[in-house]
Amino acid sequence: MSAIELNRLIQRAVAYEDAARQLASLDKQLIEQYDLTEPEKEVLKAPTPERLARAGVHPMLAMWLMILRSPEITGNMDAGEYFRNQQNVQGG
Repeated sequence: MSAIELNRLIQRAVAYEDAARQLASLDKQLIEQYDLTEPEKEVLKAPTPERLARAGVHPMLAMWLMILRSPEITGNMDAGEYFRNQQNVQGG
């Protein structure tokens, strides 16, 4: 599994509001523009810091995807806590 396409998709959502809305709703037309494996598509459906780290998503992009897919997390976790969790997952 290559994380390049997954990272590119999330980068697009960060850069463009329409892509962010599409990714937040898991729009198939957007997702099919990228060469994602089935496990990568599953990560988009149910992202967690652990799953995103294992999929090779850059930590900043992972945080953005978590916010897009689960906006309620912004009230439950700050960026410092998120990155501490990422380091634990990656063995840092």
